[in-house]
Parts: sequence; structure tokens; C-alpha cells
Amino acid sequence: MASIKCKSCGSKIKPKNSIKYVVDGSTLYFCSEKCMNDFISIFALDVSSTEKSSQNDWLNKGKELLELEEYVKAYECFSNELKINTRNLEALLYVSMVLFKLDRHDEALSYINKALELDPLKAKMWTFKGLVLPELNRCEEAIKCFQKSLELDPVDIFPMISCARLLFHLDRYEEAISYYDKALEIDPKNEDAWYEKGRSMSYLLVLKENTQNNSSKEHSFSSINKGNYSAY
Repeated sequence: MASIKCKSCGSKIKPKNSIKYVVDGSTLYFCSEKCMNDFISIFALDVSSTEKSSQNDWLNKGKELLELEEYVKAYECFSNELKINTRNLEALLYVSMVLFKLDRHDEALSYINKALELDPLKAKMWTFKGLVLPELNRCEEAIKCFQKSLELDPVDIFPMISCARLLFHLDRYEEAISYYDKALEIDPKNEDAWYEKGRSMSYLLVLKENTQNNSSKEHSFSSINKGNYSAY
């Protein structure tokens, strides 16, 4: 599989990790692995009482295996739960998470779509779909998913920063900065947002300088040509 260069330091990385940044030897996000771990932690604290299943052996066992990073076994448990109840939103989301961990992104997307068909108003499911889509090179759709999540939950910082990181990856620095600003309005002490906003501003400045330099070169070249033409 061909590799690509990291936007920050130029080191080679695999395409499937293309939303992963390495600066001065340290891994920075949008690292899909970190995003997934963050998301799992957030979702684990946000399951509604109607979806909690303290007496559900398959679901609980699957969660334990997921924490142990035994993804194949966890997938089997969540799949068994879905055989019992095909409309279990929690199981649908967890099986999608496991498939993401196993790099089976098309299947992960399929399960999260099933969950959204059942409940299109759950913001965190739109956020998760937004995390899956970039792995399938569907970044514009991912941005729309993050935006949908924010329509449903305007104060959730996670999709704000996730969307900003994706926009940064797409060289859309001004848009990324606007999302970091929104996150900082809600959490002024968010170190990640401050750091990544600064990084976006730096790249934006370089981009503008390069654009201006290219424009100057084109103008100079045009002037030289006009001079040459007048000599004839």
C-alpha cells in the first residue's frame, strides 16, 4: 500500500492513517485511534436508561472484550445480541465501533446507518458516522455528519473539534479555525482547541504568503512578456 507524507513533518504514513499527524516525533490527532477511544469513553457515559442492559450477558461481555481490545470476540458478542434484538441501538453502535477497529470500514458504516435509521436524532451517532467516513475517502459527507450532530447538540465540543481537524486535513484552515473558536467559546481552557487553532493559523499564514508570492511571480512574468512583445 502506497504511503503519503504527514502534513506537519513530512514523514511517510499509511493512507488509512491519513488523519493522523506527527509533529516533532509526537503523535497528534486527528488520529483515528485516539478519536475512537475518546468516542467510546464519551458514549459509555451517555447511554440512556432505556438502552442500559445490566442483565444482558452478550452486550456486557462484548463491552468487557472491547476494553481488552479483543475485537473479534467482542464482535461475536455484539452480533449475538443483535440476533436477539435487531433494533438495539447500543449494540448496533458497538458492533460498528468494533468493525472500525478491525479496519472493516464499509461494514462499520452499514451498521451505523442502521442505527440512524432507527433513531436519526441521536447526535453521537452522527458524530461516529463522521469519524468512519474519512476512512472511506468521503470527507465532505463526514463534515455534514459533524454538522448534523451539532444541530442536535450544539454544545458538544467533540464533533466541533473533530470537524475542525478534518477541515485542517483538507487545507480548509479558515473553516477549521471557526470550529475551534466555537469550541473555545464553550470551553475556554481546552488546550487541544487552543493548540490546534494556533497550528491552523500558522498553516493559513503560510498559505496566504505562498499565494501572494505566486501572484507576484505571475505579475512579474506578465510584465517581462509585455516588454518582450514591445521589442518586436
